[in-house]
Amino acid sequence: MKEQIRESQVEEYKDYSENDILKYVDNDYFEETSYTKGLRQLLSFYYNMTQTEQTGLISLIHDLTITGMPLDTVLSLIPRHLEMNDPRLNSDINELVTYIYYSSPQWIYKGHTYYELNPDKIPTDSVLAAPQPIVRKQKINRNAPCPCGSGKKYKHCCLK
Repeated sequence: MKEQIRESQVEEYKDYSENDILKYVDNDYFEETSYTKGLRQLLSFYYNMTQTEQTGLISLIHDLTITGMPLDTVLSLIPRHLEMNDPRLNSDINELVTYIYYSSPQWIYKGHTYYELNPDKIPTDSVLAAPQPIVRKQKINRNAPCPCGSGKKYKHCCLK
């Protein structure tokens, strides 16, 4: 999604209702979409973040987006707020942040979202499925029975 739409290509400003305008006046407001819900799930599941912490991070992403911050800059700020050690999890978070970025109204698009202007670019819901737990192998004690089923101690069987 490297290509950007120039402001001059968007002819008219998006027409917002009075209720929508009142919502957006609140600095902490952002639309709760399937992408923000997916990010909330990941933050809750892998980082044990509270609802307030999740809202703070998503609000930051939204604020940077609507003010025209480039996507690369937004993505580079995420590791400052999260410990990102798992490459698969990093990829999922970056993908969701990218979706949030392109589905948020932006000044350069005169209040439209990138996806509103490019409906053919809307992604599939690959990351939006329920998060899968990271499986870690449990360390086997040297004196424990060997998991291969031989009946010997692990240190005399498969540890060698």
